[in-house]
Amino acid sequence: MASQEDVQNMAQDYNQLQQQLQMVLIQRQQLSMQEKELDQALEEVKSSPGPFYRFVGSVLVARGKDQLESELAKEKQDVASKNVLFEKQEKKIMERFTEVRKKLESYAQSQRGTPRGAN
Repeated sequence: MASQEDVQNMAQDYNQLQQQLQMVLIQRQQLSMQEKELDQALEEVKSSPGPFYRFVGSVLVARGKDQLESELAKEKQDVASKNVLFEKQEKKIMERFTEVRKKLESYAQSQRGTPRGAN
C-alpha cells in the first residue's frame, strides 16, 4: 500500500508530466507550422523566376534561386529533425504519464473500499 507521501509525490509527478507533455505538444505544433511555411516558401521559389531576397538578421540580402532553395530545404530538414526528437520525447513522457496515472487510479480504487481514517 502506498503511503500518503508516495501518493502526493505521484500526484506531483503526474502534474509535472502533464505540463511537460503540453509544452512538447506546443513545440511540435510550432514546428509543424514552420514546416508548412517552409513548404509554401519552397513552392513559391520553385514557381517564380525571381529575384529573391532574404532577411539575414535585420538586413535584406539578394539570393539566387538555387541558393535560396537549398537554404529553405536545409531549414525544412532541420525542423523535421527537431520534430522527430520532440516526437520521441512526447512518447517517453506519455509512457511515464500513463504509468503514474495507472498507479494513482489503482490507489484511488483501493481507497474506495477502505473506510475513512483507516489509513
